[in-house]
Amino acid sequence: MSLTPKTDRVIDRAIDLLNSNRNQEALELFGLAIAETNLKGLAYGRAVALARMGQVDEAVDTLEELLRFIPNHPKARSLLRELLPPVLSVPSIKQNNIAGLHRVTQQTQWLPSTMYPDDTYLVSYPKSGNTWVRFLLANLLKKEDEDIDFHTVHKHIPEVGSQKNLLRELKRPRLIKSHAPFINAYPKVIYLVRDGRDAYVSFYYHRQKQLSPKIDFNTYLLSEDHYPCRWGEHVLSWLREKQQTRLLVVKYEDLKNDCFSQLRRMLVFLGVNRESNRIEAAIKASSFENMKRIEAEKGRLFADQGPEVFMRKGIVGDWKSHFGSKEKRFFKSTEGQLLVELGYEKDMSW
Repeated sequence: MSLTPKTDRVIDRAIDLLNSNRNQEALELFGLAIAETNLKGLAYGRAVALARMGQVDEAVDTLEELLRFIPNHPKARSLLRELLPPVLSVPSIKQNNIAGLHRVTQQTQWLPSTMYPDDTYLVSYPKSGNTWVRFLLANLLKKEDEDIDFHTVHKHIPEVGSQKNLLRELKRPRLIKSHAPFINAYPKVIYLVRDGRDAYVSFYYHRQKQLSPKIDFNTYLLSEDHYPCRWGEHVLSWLREKQQTRLLVVKYEDLKNDCFSQLRRMLVFLGVNRESNRIEAAIKASSFENMKRIEAEKGRLFADQGPEVFMRKGIVGDWKSHFGSKEKRFFKSTEGQLLVELGYEKDMSW
């Protein structure tokens, strides 16, 4: 978006006022700039001013609304975590937190150029079973003489943001993959959830090419470098959704235990009818062993950007080989209660 010189000066002035702790004046200018430009990222400046003025509830509401439009805004998430402990305190916001604030615009990576009311999104935190479910569903949506592999699966269930051409070519009703935190604009969602401990372990190995060789699992777990956010934030953002008719939650572990029943639940949600023998055939074609063989024989799209082997283990409970006492204490302090609420643990004594 191109800003007029006048609007640019207003934004710069608002930032200067915020740096000088003239929060009420900054708040008014940020409101004016947002009204004139509709730049969602400017709401972060408003939230900072509100928090400093002690208007914590309004600051939290502003941040949560901002994160609906820009889910992976790191500074907004950091400030929100700072405002939400049991004892709320006004944060100390450093100048470098707001440098270049007026250049932040609404990110569209999670939204297609055109959205239809009959779209369904297959959403998950990374490494929570999304690729497996894509194989399962693609094997049920394909033509009978078509083979599903790590190339053709994208034609049936493309990824939002990175595969715009495939999305435009896809016939309605569309099924679209996404790793987005909560997006209110998605009409219907199948949300896959996996034990966060296993998801972190799997994603750690998935990102080996991107991480420094010096980063071990402990360092990775405790860091802020988690795409698109931490596991708990992602899961909670979707489980807060109250319109259950548009949200189907499927647990990875339930899929492992009884794939047939969970796959049928998804088909009912999608309004797709398939005979039992077709479902059984899709399950067999999408088994871990078969997907591993397909990857080895045919390769996969974007292989140069990811790990050497995509199909690593796919097991339940791999976290036990990676979590020591330090990792357990950290996870319990940040996301442990969510494990209990989801039924992964009976209490916090694991």
